[in-house]
Amino acid sequence: MFGPRRRPDPHHRGRQRRRRPRPAAAYDSAGSWLKGPPAAVAQADAASPRTVLVLRDVPPGRYGVSVMHDRNANGKLDSNIVGIPTEPYGASGDARGRMGPPAFEDAAVDVQGDTALTIHLH
Repeated sequence: MFGPRRRPDPHHRGRQRRRRPRPAAAYDSAGSWLKGPPAAVAQADAASPRTVLVLRDVPPGRYGVSVMHDRNANGKLDSNIVGIPTEPYGASGDARGRMGPPAFEDAAVDVQGDTALTIHLH
């Protein structure tokens, strides 16, 4: 979700689990998508299956948002020997890649003020 400047406000619902980071990043171009510095970031501990992350101070525009569940808290999306992710991840628009990450255009959403997105982790 994109919103005005406030303190981070993660909400958790459901059965308690071990807390692990669930970071999110919003990218504003295909050139930076999943590679370059994001336009905005947020993180909350994933104590339940549903986590709300709020990205603050994001100007109107077109963004692709990626989220992952960093199960081992090492700060990166782990993958197996052939490059397939071994930790849950997702992108806005439920974008999925074929033989690689999803394309920016598949994940891009228009943001004009407060915008709520639901991103499923796969």
